[in-house]
Amino acid sequence: MFPTGDADISYYRIYRDTIPDFQISEVNLIDSTAALYFNDYDIEILQTYFYKITAVDKGNLFSEPTRTI
Repeated sequence: MFPTGDADISYYRIYRDTIPDFQISEVNLIDSTAALYFNDYDIEILQTYFYKITAVDKGNLFSEPTRTI
């Protein structure tokens, strides 16, 4: 899923883990951004990471997380 830039979206929450089918939580929340892109620089070499994203709208409602990316 790619962000669409929907006018109702305030920002995106990005989650990362080393387990493919992880559950999102505050523990694996790595960033919140209004940008339509994200670069992850805080990584370890030879480590595989998996990501999920949620969108937060202007009413502070959260979308379901994306499938694992």
